[in-house]
Amino acid sequence: MGIVWWCAGMLGLWLSRGRNGEARRNLIPAIVIFLTGWAMSSHVQHLEFSTKVHAVFGYTLMAAGLTRLIEIAFILRDRSARPNGEPSTFQHLPPYLLIASGFLFMGANEEMLQMLVNAGVDHVSYLLVLYSTAFLLYLFVNILVHVYATGTKKDTVSEGPVNGGAGARRRMGLPPIETRSRETEEFELEGLLSDDERERVDSARTRVGRDEEEGAGRLKEAR
Repeated sequence: MGIVWWCAGMLGLWLSRGRNGEARRNLIPAIVIFLTGWAMSSHVQHLEFSTKVHAVFGYTLMAAGLTRLIEIAFILRDRSARPNGEPSTFQHLPPYLLIASGFLFMGANEEMLQMLVNAGVDHVSYLLVLYSTAFLLYLFVNILVHVYATGTKKDTVSEGPVNGGAGARRRMGLPPIETRSRETEEFELEGLLSDDERERVDSARTRVGRDEEEGAGRLKEAR
């Protein structure tokens, strides 16, 4: 398996770059996952219980690889996402199957399975528990993604496309980027300015600072 993963990984890295260096999707990872599942499904164990668990683990990996292949080739057609940015119903299958495969792999420990055999638990009940745990974890991940996306959208709307960066920097105690750039330029020209020019620069700086404070006050009142 290590040889297959190494060889396929080299090919996948090469195919993931376009002629101009842009990122591209390819089917090699999906094929490798499918081959890994096929190998695991035929992996004979000492316990019959363990052999059945490994077989279901392999079938789940094969399904994950097959669904990922269908997603890239037929659902997205080599695009990184759908035009509206929302995943289709079918696109939830590959990540869930991969999560379920992870639980099945972690739950295929021989000592644990021997304990389940001694307790009289059949492999079907054990596999259903693992699949149920995968459902809960996938639900939790989707909730986190939804909360993050919703919070980011609210911050963008409230701050605005222009004032968002300035507002964030103001909350962090940092001066706005424009002010820092202007101060840097004035520092570099410090020795080249006459007294009159320096006074005009100081008055302009004071006026700009006053305008920024007034703008921040109006923004707070609007909120």
